[in-house]
Amino acid sequence: MKRSLKDTIRVKEKPGAGTESLPGDLGALADRYKGLSESELMMNLLTETRRRKADGSFDMESVRSGMNAILPMLDEGQKRKLYEIIGKMEKE
Repeated sequence: MKRSLKDTIRVKEKPGAGTESLPGDLGALADRYKGLSESELMMNLLTETRRRKADGSFDMESVRSGMNAILPMLDEGQKRKLYEIIGKMEKE
């Protein structure tokens, strides 16, 4: 059986539901980044990565664990993109 991201974070989708169906603050977080370009999203991600590395709250093992959880749900192009993003995070 193929897993989905929703299964991984245990979200039950309601008919017609949007970001309001996401748990906790994920809906607000999704709304915060809605409409940004890929380059803007990457800039935000790397800025946050640098900030968290500086304050000691960045945990690359947790990032890798999350990556490994979603890898089976991705096609080859998505996997390459994810590896590229993780590589950039590691270099920051």
